[in-house]
Amino acid sequence: MNLTDGEENGPVLWATSKLKAVISDATAGYVTIELPAPQNPDTNVPSMTREELEAHLKAQSAQTDAAIARQNGAVDAQLGRFEERMDQAIGEMRRDRGDAKAEMEGLRGEFRSTRMTFIVTAIASVIAIVGGIAAFNATVLSNMVASFESGKSTMQSINDTTKRLEALQGRLEAQAERAVAQPPAPPASR
Repeated sequence: MNLTDGEENGPVLWATSKLKAVISDATAGYVTIELPAPQNPDTNVPSMTREELEAHLKAQSAQTDAAIARQNGAVDAQLGRFEERMDQAIGEMRRDRGDAKAEMEGLRGEFRSTRMTFIVTAIASVIAIVGGIAAFNATVLSNMVASFESGKSTMQSINDTTKRLEALQGRLEAQAERAVAQPPAPPASR
């Protein structure tokens, strides 16, 4: 690396130019520092009077104040835009919240309807089950009564048949007694 750049006081001039380049890159668009050209070529130090130095510092201070004011203005503008965006976002969130509330109310209505349908279905099912059990019980009871009545009529038939058999048996016994009491008949001639 060539630090001298072919000049007599090369390292100092090189360092000064590099420093100016770094400062100008870092403060691009904000503050421009312009140093007066060196007037004493032996020392490369500008010879300035006190008044010139103060005037130069005041000018730099004014430039710095202007740059800060521009930055403050830019920051204020960005904050203003940010606040507007935040207000819009909050407004949208409130609208969305209102929409969500309305949707929840709709769902509540649907759930009430569904719940009512469930309750009615459950009651109807219980009534159907109770009705089915009652019908089954009525059928069983009817069959039991029919069986009982059938048994009663069968019993009556058995009693009637028993009485007839006893009467028939009495007649047979009477005929048997008569047949025993009567002498046998002579054989018939031919």
